[in-house]
Amino acid sequence: MPSWKTIVLVSSVLLVDIVAYLLLAMLSMSYGDVTHLLEDEAYQRFERSVTVGWWLWWGINVGTLAVLLYRLFKQHAAAPSAPPMD
Repeated sequence: MPSWKTIVLVSSVLLVDIVAYLLLAMLSMSYGDVTHLLEDEAYQRFERSVTVGWWLWWGINVGTLAVLLYRLFKQHAAAPSAPPMD
């Protein structure tokens, strides 16, 4: 059963992914002349591998977050709404 700490940790990983991807995008944009860069075969291979890796990493993170949220909602639904009266 995930705790709030686990959800915060997974959310932090997703936030780090966003920042890393934006940083990579900024670095690739400042690589030089864009028209020359787009014709560079090595850069195209690099960009493809980064894109595939990024989508794979995001898929894993989103899947993990979905499982954690499912377990959290399942746990919340199973909890009694009021404590039993003795």
